[in-house]
Amino acid sequence: MTTIDSTALAEPQVMFSAAPDWGEVPPFAPPGRASPAQGNEGRCFWLSDTQICLTGDRPVWLSRIVSEVTSPDGLQAAATIDLDFDPAFERLTIHHVRVLRDGEVREVDVRLGLEIFRRERDLERARYDGRLTAHMAIPDIRVGDVVDLCHSIEGQNRVLGDRFAAAWALGWPTWMAETRVRLLHRAGRQLSLRSLAGAPQPRRSERPDGSVELVWLARDTAPITPEPDVPGWVAHYPTVRVTDVMSWADVADTFRGGYVTTAPLSNDLEAEVATISAASADPAVRAVMALRLVQSGLRYQAVNIGDGGFVPRPIDRIWASRSGDCKDASRLLAALMRRLGLEADTVLVNTWRGWVLNEEAPSLTAFDHCIVGLKLEGKRYWLDPTRFSQGGRLEVLHQSRFGWALPLVADAELEAMGDEPLIHVYEACERFDLPEQPDLPGGLTVRTTYRGWRADAMRRRIQNGVASLATEFVDYYDRVWGPVAALEPLAISDDLEENQIDVVERYSIGRGWEKGPDGAAAVFETFDDLFRPHLTAVRSSDRRSPIDLGLPRRVTVETEIHIPDGSSITAWARIFKAPGVEVRSKFVAEDERGLVTRLSRSVEVDRLWIGPEDAEQYFNLRDDAFRSASVFLTRPLKNGRFSPPSETTVGQDWRQILGWVARVGIISAMLGALHMCNSPPA
Repeated sequence: MTTIDSTALAEPQVMFSAAPDWGEVPPFAPPGRASPAQGNEGRCFWLSDTQICLTGDRPVWLSRIVSEVTSPDGLQAAATIDLDFDPAFERLTIHHVRVLRDGEVREVDVRLGLEIFRRERDLERARYDGRLTAHMAIPDIRVGDVVDLCHSIEGQNRVLGDRFAAAWALGWPTWMAETRVRLLHRAGRQLSLRSLAGAPQPRRSERPDGSVELVWLARDTAPITPEPDVPGWVAHYPTVRVTDVMSWADVADTFRGGYVTTAPLSNDLEAEVATISAASADPAVRAVMALRLVQSGLRYQAVNIGDGGFVPRPIDRIWASRSGDCKDASRLLAALMRRLGLEADTVLVNTWRGWVLNEEAPSLTAFDHCIVGLKLEGKRYWLDPTRFSQGGRLEVLHQSRFGWALPLVADAELEAMGDEPLIHVYEACERFDLPEQPDLPGGLTVRTTYRGWRADAMRRRIQNGVASLATEFVDYYDRVWGPVAALEPLAISDDLEENQIDVVERYSIGRGWEKGPDGAAAVFETFDDLFRPHLTAVRSSDRRSPIDLGLPRRVTVETEIHIPDGSSITAWARIFKAPGVEVRSKFVAEDERGLVTRLSRSVEVDRLWIGPEDAEQYFNLRDDAFRSASVFLTRPLKNGRFSPPSETTVGQDWRQILGWVARVGIISAMLGALHMCNSPPA
């Protein structure tokens, strides 16, 4: 194995050599020309081959991709090679880059154009992992060429020791001629194997050297298009998960030594503890004060270089820098709570697959987030110190629940995090005062109450600037009923203990009336800013996956329309139900003359998702809800003005001509919903 001279390559972690002896890398010959159906964005993929060797001191992943350029659109992707690796513990080796053209094979010396970059893909999210990218450009690539790339990466983070855990897909968004995964391990090594979404079972054989070979193979696989609105734990592609046999206690023991929370605190941290202790003797109050101290006091920054991807920094360094990631913040919060006499531990969770962790084999890579678990008076609380400073006393404060959690304690087991409570997170009352003539401005008053996680999200927006928030609101309404002008500043009240925010908005609207295209009538229409933002999954003929409904919640909007001359309407009261979802729509006149009409709408979701077997009921509910989402009120015009009663046609019901005719309509929520969301902010 030869190493590139340091003058030509600044990073000695990149090597060049032939494939290792244990690897199976035979010459590749394409079976024929790719058909149009086999191409995707200008390329056809003939082979994805992954070989993993666990028989040496460090794991080695050998990867080989063979693709054919089928159109000019594929030239750039085929000619550009970007391989990421972590120089702290991984070594990249390039085995070969070959171009097959007209039956001949050209070996490409990519060292001539090799560049090493540190791109930090999550830089805008203040996350730094120190990974490097080996960038290589293949010269003289043409349509019809077959590019054969083979490389390997050796090593893994030392925190993981010699434990193995990995997952790989055997299906792709594009057609693939052959996908193979080959795993070599020593005899006697106990591995847990799990196949998801129809992944094939492996072929097992014993090799002459005593090692064991497992091979997964998939051929001629059609492209897979993941369904939208699917929970994060769903496997879209045929997937295999493999891990060393271990217990969840083994997982916790591997990490908990780096999360010690009993070390002495610095003087300034002790001063914070003293302040909290003096403020209240109530442990629940102390817990919330400690949480807000960390949430407001730390700037999020994740430096996951080397061991930093798994182990937090020392507590004093975290507080001195006033920055840290989820591991740092959770270790700090747990230490503060322990110092305050509270029973708190750091806890590992998975924000995507946490709801099915109890069905998976324990592994060291099963988690992607860290929070704090608090036990108080027989109750369990799950607190995320990386969230923006939250409102609410402990009983109403929104908790971070991800299905199952692993506390970093001795003899640890997975712990169910409980169900998300259903609360009334959003309640809006909007009043439209419509003008007496179509060319006059109308009025709009909106009173909105935000609770729970919606209050947390709104509080963050308010603290980022009330002026910018007010401008966003005006811009939003302006696109629907513009021109819109604020009549007074936003009135905001915040009940921090109950985690409730009330906002009052008052506007003058220029398009209370919209003249029809023929000028014979004027129309006022309400806007569906409720049903469409909360019922997002679009109908499909054969739903295969669960539908993600977002967090359990109740959201309501009352639309009150004040009409100068009264109205004649057709009232309705409708309830639509599907598993997990209930929608209500009601339209009534508040008085005999119809001077005030009211449209009441609500959506209630009592679970996180529903199964595909309930999809048709959900889609039917969605269709019915959209047909009851809004009202159109029309009034005839004559010479651009509303007609007086004396000009009505004889023989017609003057109330129908002069009054308003209310009918159900569908209005596209093209702007989204400025006030709405169905999950807390990340």
